[in-house]
Amino acid sequence: MGWRHLSLLLIALTAFSGMTQAQSVVLAGMLGNKALLIVNGGAPRSVAAGETHQGVKVVSTVGEHAVLELAGKRHTLRIAGIPPILGGT
Repeated sequence: MGWRHLSLLLIALTAFSGMTQAQSVVLAGMLGNKALLIVNGGAPRSVAAGETHQGVKVVSTVGEHAVLELAGKRHTLRIAGIPPILGGT
């Protein structure tokens, strides 16, 4: 593959990656009124209601559940649930 083709491929991949917002989000636990989120397999982060981490907004937390918002859609997650894929392409 020539340099020109490789450059065009990299430009296309960069443009495509900016268009997608699909994320893997896991509710790993609760810390008081904060949700302990793992986004895209990264390090766990405690996020309070009203805060956003990597495009995932915590709307509310109650017991073992958190309501999250991503790309305008709300999702309810439960601690230790199966990791859903949130967002859209």
